[in-house]
Amino acid sequence: HADSPDGTGCYTLAGTRETHGRPFMHKTASTRSLIVTHDVGMIALAWLLGWIARFNFALPPPEDWQTCLRALPLVLAIQTAWLWRARLYRGLWRFASLRDLSNIVSSAVLGALCSALALFVINRLEGVPRSVLLLYPFFLTFLLGGPRLAWRMLKERRLSLKAMDGGQRVLLVGAGA
Repeated sequence: HADSPDGTGCYTLAGTRETHGRPFMHKTASTRSLIVTHDVGMIALAWLLGWIARFNFALPPPEDWQTCLRALPLVLAIQTAWLWRARLYRGLWRFASLRDLSNIVSSAVLGALCSALALFVINRLEGVPRSVLLLYPFFLTFLLGGPRLAWRMLKERRLSLKAMDGGQRVLLVGAGA
């Protein structure tokens, strides 16, 4: 792992460190890639679910399905850029917070608006139901926030169980200023 800039095998985002007085949380490149891959998959799933929900959870007609699939790469690119801009990939899922959820919601909404604008510029939203543009950010927020919340809950539960397993309770008296 000596191929990383600092020889630790860990990479930082664009080789920089966070400027808020805290060191940047190191993650291996493979962990970050896995998280980004998950999020890109959830973006695609949210987009497809928006279309399927629009057609009462049945497959859309072939011409609508083609429109959905043609727009998907554009939606993926725009939404991934918004998620990256929201700095969702700087921390670990077990430290997911309300701030991360707020970033997910704002990124989902702004990504949907930018996707709608781009599709309008390209083909005036021809064939794209407006309801899909409204449903998509809701599905995306759930699909991105849900796994992060579940992972954090799992990690906290495992940590609390480890602390209670065979531990001895202690009362500290006078341990303050």
